[in-house]
Amino acid sequence: MSLNLSLESQAARDHAKRCVTTGEKLDLGLLASALFYSSDLWEELPELIPYLDIPQECHEETPAEVPLAKNLIPSIRQTAKNHRGPITPEEWFVDLLWSPAGMSFAASTGITEEALNSALPKLREMALDDPEGLGSGEGRALGSVPRTEWRASKKRQAVLKELNDFGRMLTDGRPLRAELIGMEESIQSVFRALVKRKQRSALVFGEPGTGKTALVRELARRMVEGHPSVPARLKDHDIFELSPTFLRSGTSLVGQYDERVTTLIKALTENPKVILFVDEVHSLLQSGIHERGNFTDANEAFKQSIAQGDFSLIGATTTAEYRYYLEPDQALVQRFSLVRIEPPTPDATLDILVGRRAEIEDFYGVKIPPEILRQTVDLTEEYLLGRAQPRKSIQLLDEACAYCVTRPQPLDEVTEDALWEALEGTIGHSIVREANLTQDGLWETIGDRSVTG
Repeated sequence: MSLNLSLESQAARDHAKRCVTTGEKLDLGLLASALFYSSDLWEELPELIPYLDIPQECHEETPAEVPLAKNLIPSIRQTAKNHRGPITPEEWFVDLLWSPAGMSFAASTGITEEALNSALPKLREMALDDPEGLGSGEGRALGSVPRTEWRASKKRQAVLKELNDFGRMLTDGRPLRAELIGMEESIQSVFRALVKRKQRSALVFGEPGTGKTALVRELARRMVEGHPSVPARLKDHDIFELSPTFLRSGTSLVGQYDERVTTLIKALTENPKVILFVDEVHSLLQSGIHERGNFTDANEAFKQSIAQGDFSLIGATTTAEYRYYLEPDQALVQRFSLVRIEPPTPDATLDILVGRRAEIEDFYGVKIPPEILRQTVDLTEEYLLGRAQPRKSIQLLDEACAYCVTRPQPLDEVTEDALWEALEGTIGHSIVREANLTQDGLWETIGDRSVTG
């Protein structure tokens, strides 16, 4: 893992190495703190000072080699992949904190997601002092965005602040999920909907667990990275995820909710580069024929704005909720391009697991043999019939990894037994496996149950 580091980053790395006690390993937190205090970051981001200790050196000279902790290795691999370099302390610091291990470290120190989101615009601006060197293709960091007039504008920052109480901007920061696998046709369908002259909204629906929300986050990831699949007219757009719960929280009076909806509609209408995303969109768009409540009138105003094409919306919901709440209102539905997400086939699900394998291995610190991936898909197809792929396979594999690392004697490789244990824990009862269908195996099972019963 060779990194092309700037001189400032090299100095920070060497500082971190001098702070590693003999016999210990260099971990993500120590490197992040060294980068922070060995550069201008501590002056630019004083709000993070309370959470990051100043590294104390224990060697007078920089050790030639220092072993790396497990939580640092995947982040360094990703940084090496993302940058042609030289990598600045700001870029490296962002890469560290916005990796899965970095988010865990931040949470352990008390850094909130709000604090990180507050610091990120400054970090990005520092990292993009040389936009020509970072703004084209592979050389740009994953956390950076195309430096366009809109993205660099004060108006955008004002919009971010105004919408902050309602949810989060998916394109302001680093999407954590890796590239989505096997949904290219659906992704392009949503892009086509968003570039239309009229009816610039998409309604994504499908069974729970088929990846509707993941699809929208993939759109945001591609916009952040300037992916070539993003249509030119959408490259400088943002995707804002609305939380209906945030929208309603603290609104004890109906009028307060009406005011919030009015504020939201006004912000979106005046800033057409912001695309709204609403998960469980039926909660905002359901017709008053089902039930009237305190929020019905405000929701009707929201629907009217969509019908008039005042702003673009990506809505996600399940097939059942679409048919019950939305399909009866054909005047509304016709304002959307419908994108149906079908569960992937077992082979496609296996491809998804293969794509996620490295991420899961790095997180749990275990190895996942190829045959375990295939068996995961086979078991979920046989025993979890009421759930949809790929979520059920991803969840079962996650559960099996958790079983491995929480045993009295942790395993460093996912085994078939761990997978079966995870499956039995998921469905709530034991399963007689084919290998146990012998007289001795059945007597052993019966004996175990008589003892534990």
